[in-house]
Amino acid sequence: MSQDDSQQNDSAPVQPLPNGAAADAGESAPPESGDDAAATEPVAEVDPLTRAQEDAAEYRERWVRKTAEFENLRRRTQREREEQRKYAAESVLKEFVTVADDLDRALEHAGNDASFDALREGVDMVTKKVDALLQRFGVTAISAMGEPFNPELHEAIQKVEDPSVPNNTVVTEYQRGYRLHDRLLRPSMVVVSGGGPERDADDGDGE
Repeated sequence: MSQDDSQQNDSAPVQPLPNGAAADAGESAPPESGDDAAATEPVAEVDPLTRAQEDAAEYRERWVRKTAEFENLRRRTQREREEQRKYAAESVLKEFVTVADDLDRALEHAGNDASFDALREGVDMVTKKVDALLQRFGVTAISAMGEPFNPELHEAIQKVEDPSVPNNTVVTEYQRGYRLHDRLLRPSMVVVSGGGPERDADDGDGE
């Protein structure tokens, strides 16, 4: 090649490459930014069956909890209703047992006088009917005579010295006490002993 041809080639203008030629020539495109890559990642979808099972388990737990609350409420309401029914007549029965007191006093005053035999028999019959009526309503008499003094059942109005019986023994009952079912209706009015030997621990308290 001559020197003139070489100078002519060097001075020739450079033509731009057509679009896409750079890629065809092996040049790589610039990498995507981090935000663009994250945006294009697919979102994992929850399996409908798994979601339905989780919802069913949650609903079942709520149902079990509400059922338990309802059952507790039902039992409490039933218990309160039974308590109300058992003790609804408590105030009336407190007054009614005073009739039994009067009958007991009538028998005591009659004593063993033969002239009062007919009266004694009649009063005794009425007393038995009154006791049966009280028992029908759940009222039972409290045993006191000869029992150890029990402050939950007895009310001591006097203490007498009696060394012949264990200390704190009921020696006189002025007024009978009563229970209404398992509740104290009124305590027994009693006299207790003092000055006697101590009661054995095995004897415990009165009923």
